[in-house]
Amino acid sequence: MKPQVYMLNKLAALSVILAIPYATGADTKTEAPITQTLNNQPSVAVSVTDFGVKGDGIADDTDSIEKALQAAATKNGHLYFPRGEYLISRGIYLQSNMTVTGAQGAILKKIPAATQKFTKPISAGDTVVYVEDASAYKVNQDCYMWDGAGSGFNGTVGKIVAIDPGENKITFEAYKSQGAKLTYAVTDKSVFSTSFSMLTTNSTRTAVDNLVIEGMTFDCQRQKNEPDAYPLAAIHIDPQRRDKDQRNIVVRNNIILNSASDGISVQASENVTIENNQVYRCGVNGIHVGFTIAKVTVRNNVVEDCGSAVYWCYGVTEMVVTNNFFKNCSIGCGGIKNDGSNSVIAFNTFNGIGTGINVINGAHQTIITGNMFLNGKGTDINVYVSSFTVISDNLFCDGKDIGISLRGASRTSVTNNQFYNYTGESCIRLWRQAGRSQLISKLNRISGNMIVGGKVASLYMEDSSQITVSENQIFPAKGGKAIQVAESCSAILMKDNIVEGEVINASTP
Repeated sequence: MKPQVYMLNKLAALSVILAIPYATGADTKTEAPITQTLNNQPSVAVSVTDFGVKGDGIADDTDSIEKALQAAATKNGHLYFPRGEYLISRGIYLQSNMTVTGAQGAILKKIPAATQKFTKPISAGDTVVYVEDASAYKVNQDCYMWDGAGSGFNGTVGKIVAIDPGENKITFEAYKSQGAKLTYAVTDKSVFSTSFSMLTTNSTRTAVDNLVIEGMTFDCQRQKNEPDAYPLAAIHIDPQRRDKDQRNIVVRNNIILNSASDGISVQASENVTIENNQVYRCGVNGIHVGFTIAKVTVRNNVVEDCGSAVYWCYGVTEMVVTNNFFKNCSIGCGGIKNDGSNSVIAFNTFNGIGTGINVINGAHQTIITGNMFLNGKGTDINVYVSSFTVISDNLFCDGKDIGISLRGASRTSVTNNQFYNYTGESCIRLWRQAGRSQLISKLNRISGNMIVGGKVASLYMEDSSQITVSENQIFPAKGGKAIQVAESCSAILMKDNIVEGEVINASTP
């Protein structure tokens, strides 16, 4: 990404944040970029301005953008947004073999969602709801019926097809991709909302391959009480059909602001790249990937003030997360959640994060190296019931809880890390998963670390077995112990550790 492009996109984002009129209308003089077709012949991208788009931040451009998208799909698959502020009232549904690009200052802006509680009970499969004021809704708007049970799915994605203002009754049609899946009882948190994903593929179960989204700014205009379920991400690439793979998804150089849900949610089969994006103030995850993805790269992104920075699940393998900057994300995992295998998490910065990296539930063969953890609010690295993890050459500064936690972890190597001014309980802790006596921490190696801090103990071991502790330099916090070994430990080998200038060698049977 060229530096000037980055700066101009950043200025576009700041114009949204500060309400500065960055663009007063679509720049119709901006020429659409020229792309190469599969036979290497030059092809001009389809510009949305050729289909009646205003781009003034006032008019609803949804219909015109959809016309431009269909024209691009039949031509070369490249849809182009010149500089402008494009207001949309429902999701824009993408297709295979499509590239969506924006010029500097191309802002896609969502009309604020109407969100109201139900006034009458509903049942699973219902397509009629009653709300407080139906006049706040419009026919053809996307909608989401949410049971209020928590973030995730817990609802139905669809489209409003009829409104009866007199009875405050709304009839909607559930999209085939999701179906009517409301299964929980209505609570005082249950709502009917016009919240939607801005660029998405979730209107049908058709798999989408070869998709690129780049250079756009998304302002989701998050509203109070708006649902936070993952189908409502600003960019949402829906799960593929189970009988057909979905692959080759690229999301890069975008700015995403104020989503009530995720910033970017990609759920596919393989070959996903999420890079050089800036994601701010999203209610759930900055970046979410999942559903049996292989070969995923998440790099050079900035994620700030979101619930979690990067969340991946459901067997994601061969994932590389590198050179990202994460700040002030502390809901749930906070940083990175991994329950897949064969992953590398390297050279990222975590500042003010809840749990920095969460390797859990049988995740295997994860390498965590070269990361920086600053002002951690919770555990910086948590390895939970997982094995064959390598944690090396990371820097931990000013943490408030635990630096590295191995809980029910096995065959894990913790080497050459540095802890500075750690005021939390311990810098490194080994322990057992509560209530599961067979899941002790065992066959782990703690070696070559420089540890300064730990108000209880710099290295704290309990319910651990067959642990090698060697060649560490340890300087506990005032009143804390250097190494604390509980009676529940066995076969602990300590060799050539330096504690405040004194060499310590000790073993337990």
